[in-house]
Amino acid sequence: MDIKARDASGALFNIEMQLTTSEGLVKRMVFYSCTLYVGQLLESQNYPELRAAYTICLLDDVLWREERESHHRFRFEDSRTGRVLEETIEVHFLELPKYNTNVIELANATAIESWVYLLRHAQDYSAEELRTLFPSKEYRSVINTVEEIQMKTEYRELYDSRQKAKLDEAWRLAEAEKKGRQEGRQEGRQEGRQEGRQEGRQEGFQAGEVIGRVKTYQELLGDTVTSDEELSQMTSEQLTSIVADLQTRLRKRNA
Repeated sequence: MDIKARDASGALFNIEMQLTTSEGLVKRMVFYSCTLYVGQLLESQNYPELRAAYTICLLDDVLWREERESHHRFRFEDSRTGRVLEETIEVHFLELPKYNTNVIELANATAIESWVYLLRHAQDYSAEELRTLFPSKEYRSVINTVEEIQMKTEYRELYDSRQKAKLDEAWRLAEAEKKGRQEGRQEGRQEGRQEGRQEGRQEGFQAGEVIGRVKTYQELLGDTVTSDEELSQMTSEQLTSIVADLQTRLRKRNA
């Protein structure tokens, strides 16, 4: 969790900043919300004392490209009557690239549009300019932090290097995924031809793709690359588990 918070009513929030989409992202956000909600119930507490749990994912990428909507809100709702189980669990996704508010429109922008603009463009303005654009008190803490970064050269350099590292890592991960898929297809074709059956070819594609991803992630992390022979002896469940572990290590390394 990037940020865990509680508001005045006792509701719990998990707020995540994600540079790119990743496999299992949606399910991970749902899992975090459920964990927040269930984690409240200690032996001394009763069910009526449970407070709402919200997960908010600020995603600098597009998750659902076929939709123009930028803010997606998921909650428990009766599909026929529309009745909502209020104050339980909600998951929100904000696809930041879909917001196109410009500086001229800020005066009439919604609260979410204003915050997204500030998050995405704070580096383009001085602290004083930001205070003019965002005069409300809820922005003060963020703008003060921006001012500290701007005033201290070493902080600014650290910030810039971190931003560059994030962009570089996003590119490297995308290339790793691409390379893994290409290697997987090639190994899958070979294994499929050896089997000589359609089922074997399909399984070969899938296993080969996962093996390619394992080897690519190991190269990125500087690990010893496991041989094809050893990986081919593993079950699909074992390979999937290894991929998930390597992905987690990559994210933690660049956090």
